[in-house]
Amino acid sequence: MDGRIIMKHRREIIHLSMTIFIILVLIQTVSAEQSYSIDIIGVAFDHYQITLKIIPSGVEVLDKAVKDAISIWNSALKEFASLYGYDYLLKIQLKIVNETSDISVRYVDDLGKACGDATLNYMLDGRIQKVEIEISRKCVDLDHSLALTVAEHEIGHALGLGHTEYEEDLMYSRLKGFRKPSTLDLYALSVIYEWIKDGEFHPPDVTEVELPKSITFAYLPMQEEKVTIKFWMKSELGAHLLTEIVTNKGQVINYRVDEIKEYHNETRFVFKGWYHGNELVTPNPVISINATSDADYYAYYDVEYHV
Repeated sequence: MDGRIIMKHRREIIHLSMTIFIILVLIQTVSAEQSYSIDIIGVAFDHYQITLKIIPSGVEVLDKAVKDAISIWNSALKEFASLYGYDYLLKIQLKIVNETSDISVRYVDDLGKACGDATLNYMLDGRIQKVEIEISRKCVDLDHSLALTVAEHEIGHALGLGHTEYEEDLMYSRLKGFRKPSTLDLYALSVIYEWIKDGEFHPPDVTEVELPKSITFAYLPMQEEKVTIKFWMKSELGAHLLTEIVTNKGQVINYRVDEIKEYHNETRFVFKGWYHGNELVTPNPVISINATSDADYYAYYDVEYHV
């Protein structure tokens, strides 16, 4: 009897092991069949030197976000072309100008539920004539990282990209944190601007593009950019550097200061808040930032003297 029970138990273990193996095989198969696709609008510029005019917002960090977005797209186009052999994409260059441009970018007070909007004007033959990008101040506030991502997304639309259902992609319809263009986005642009290779303008003849299995989904540019973040202590007695951190662009940094600093003469410093420029970032002694550009953050303290 004991032997039969043991054998039955062993069969159950074998059956369970086979079940787990089958499930693992199914998971691997599903993973291997993961596909990425994106809608395209069906229009394109009929030239590859594409000009952009940034309407000054009066806020340096916001205007810089747009400039950074343009730089990221230029770098991504070059890297994708070099990695995967789409040499004709090397001809596409986004250039900032002060005069009449193909694309204009401005900040507006509010866009309702949207953070950004791109209005494309184009001819019946699919030639883009003019694009107007608007970014909501109410949405991005003074957040460089958020403004950067919105600007990148809207520039993608301006170039002819639609939305994707993949939530981790820059061109997903809802913001999911800082993103760079993906190989899916760049491959779609290679389809949209295939006319450059052909030598004569024609709009794309498809409305959806799927990333080929030969191209790995990744964010571009791949090389890590370094940024420097400085944390300062500041009071009526002056400022001194607490620490300087050099990190990869997009890295989240957390830094903490003491709420009260006691000194030997019984003078003490009482923490009031973290500031970036004249703007209060947080009243909490712990600051958390997304390091998207070089920046200085100041821990402000009130000075209390013993009498």
